[in-house]
Amino acid sequence: MHLGFLSLLACTAFVSAALGFSFPLLDFSLNRMEATGSMIGINAAMPALGWLLVTPFLPFLQHTFGTRRLLLVFLAIAIAAMVGFWIFPDIWLWIPLRFLFGGSIGIFFRIVEFWVNSASPRHQKGRNIGIYAAIFCAGAATGAALVAVVGSSGWQAHLFVCVLLSLGAFSLAGAKSAIPEITAPPNRSLSSFVLLLPVAMAGVLIWGMFESVPYSFMPIYALRVGLSEEWAALTMSAFVLGGFAFPIPLGMLADRVDKQKLLLSCGGFAFMMAFLMPQTLFSKELFLFSLFVWGGVGGGLYTVSLAVIGEHFNGASLAASNAAFGTLYAFGAMIGPILNGAAMDVWNPDGLLVYAAILFGSFVVIAGWWLARRATAPVREIP
Repeated sequence: MHLGFLSLLACTAFVSAALGFSFPLLDFSLNRMEATGSMIGINAAMPALGWLLVTPFLPFLQHTFGTRRLLLVFLAIAIAAMVGFWIFPDIWLWIPLRFLFGGSIGIFFRIVEFWVNSASPRHQKGRNIGIYAAIFCAGAATGAALVAVVGSSGWQAHLFVCVLLSLGAFSLAGAKSAIPEITAPPNRSLSSFVLLLPVAMAGVLIWGMFESVPYSFMPIYALRVGLSEEWAALTMSAFVLGGFAFPIPLGMLADRVDKQKLLLSCGGFAFMMAFLMPQTLFSKELFLFSLFVWGGVGGGLYTVSLAVIGEHFNGASLAASNAAFGTLYAFGAMIGPILNGAAMDVWNPDGLLVYAAILFGSFVVIAGWWLARRATAPVREIP
């Protein structure tokens, strides 16, 4: 690995740790401020709203201001917002601050993903994206665990997040010459990429709509089917560990096989797991192991979809396709929690798994139809 890629991974580790630390820090702080559940939910939705509003303009911003400068700007915004959380402990002010903090970090990682894709050789895109995804999961999990050491109250906790973000910015110094820049404006609309790569774009949309399940709803599902709070808390850990263990082997496999067929396989497996999960409840250990595998293979929809767009585009077109990718993910992340919660209300608690089956089943239909069409009447190569 060259110095630029190592610097990227170090930056990813620090910033994802800051993000992982911020979730319990902000949630616990809002709880101490006696925020209602609705207010906490609105606050948690602000990052996705930020991604949705800004991501479509990323190709223009990268071309105008430069990739490296944008990375530093969004980290600076996140640091300023974290300081704002400490200075202004007000529930209503925390809504725009969460918009700035979570939105800027999310956009930061969209740019990093463009960097990984752009700088990776064609035969190593899947592997490198897998390494990036694994480092991201490891950093986020470590950051969340450090709350128990640093604490979630007082200026020290906010300062700790700022230090992590600053270390991420410092890490970029070792990669100054390796950060890809866009020398020409994009020549495609974002919507055109949905038609050009429907399987990859559907994959990231579906994953965005599902991703809130392991973090917000699976612990609730576990409680409602009779598991203790201790076991329910481990469901999120099982998903996160799957997200750490699977991206690299899946990415390496994606470099050797048809990526879109691999996406269909990941979606088909995730679809079947939605039906199998209730059958594993007789054993807590088997239930957690199933979640581990489900999170790892299902998460392949994101990792492999990102590799697909890197396989087909470069330069300004890659930046535009990455923006389309991020916009669909943000839209999914916005509406997913709402649909997840509604499904559990309609059919408690199995509506959560019905929802997952419908999501992944829809993806299997889309991917299967497109691959069948490609086999019988080859799709025209993307210019």
